[in-house]
Amino acid sequence: MNEGSEKTLDDAFREFRDDLRGRKCFERAPAVYFLLTGLWVATFIVAYFSSLASTGLVTLIVSVALASVCAVQLAYVAHDAGHGHISRHGLVNKLLGHLALTLTSGYAFSSWTRSHDQHHRRPNVVGLDPDVETDWGVLHDWARPRTWAQRLTTRVQHWVILPYYTVHLFELRLRGLRDVVALRLRADALGLALHVVGLLVLPALVFPVGRVIACYVALSAASGVYYGLIFAVNHIGAKYFLAHEPVPFVPLQVLSSRNILAGRFGDFVMGGLNFQIEHHLMPRLPRFRLRGVSRPVREFCARHALHYESVRFTEGLVAVFRHLRRLSGGRKGLGDDRGSAVDGASDR
Repeated sequence: MNEGSEKTLDDAFREFRDDLRGRKCFERAPAVYFLLTGLWVATFIVAYFSSLASTGLVTLIVSVALASVCAVQLAYVAHDAGHGHISRHGLVNKLLGHLALTLTSGYAFSSWTRSHDQHHRRPNVVGLDPDVETDWGVLHDWARPRTWAQRLTTRVQHWVILPYYTVHLFELRLRGLRDVVALRLRADALGLALHVVGLLVLPALVFPVGRVIACYVALSAASGVYYGLIFAVNHIGAKYFLAHEPVPFVPLQVLSSRNILAGRFGDFVMGGLNFQIEHHLMPRLPRFRLRGVSRPVREFCARHALHYESVRFTEGLVAVFRHLRRLSGGRKGLGDDRGSAVDGASDR
């Protein structure tokens, strides 16, 4: 496409988005979120303390699994709070975000918001999207292992990605804690303190310390795998861009994302974010409305010759595996060309 057609594409998308807004597709439903948040918080508390009190392996596994599902579902609520889906009032969104992420998962909500905003502005753009760099492997052709340990894990990264995700939440917590200290995020610091007290200190007054630590680690590992796999199938192996490439907003968001065909149950498991292309094109659109706009978005992409990738979950996993395996052969990076920012502004 030449420059004129690129501008026309973004203009056409703005008209398309305004039409959806006129059909009230962007309307919020705060009461639904308040109800779901209360339900998931109550279930999380019951499941976590059931794991601490469990006397059998089966009960322990079921309790930890249920608690991890609750934690991730609450993380979806925090995600929507970060995008302003829940309320017109920023304070309400922040309070729900801290409850659903900082207190429950121990990951500072303000830190996540900061990182997630960068991801949405420049998805899969090398040097500008924090989610395309990792310490355990390489996710794109321009990445180079920085340490001997990373060189070692890169060779088998297509096999170690799943074990890595068991510690993924701990890595996110450390990243958030660094931001809390560096940026003096007081609300997050309070939330993290309450998380530690609620999930570790108080239970240790009732149950053996070893059991508390073991259940907390098991919950964190299960939640980390859940978190990680959702992101992996949505972005890893999709198109990557260099920072100096003049890619407009619409192609950047569409080509860097992958949709997952998962049905209604899949909508629940993936929080509606299986419609990743729609979410990236319209991050202000509440995620429970994403399925309803998927067909118009797919038709829009077809009219403008944009590749709209939509695969089954297993096919997405295979695509991730093959991509990581291709990069595991020690390919030399093509350079660290950061250049200027990619064109186009997010409508977050």
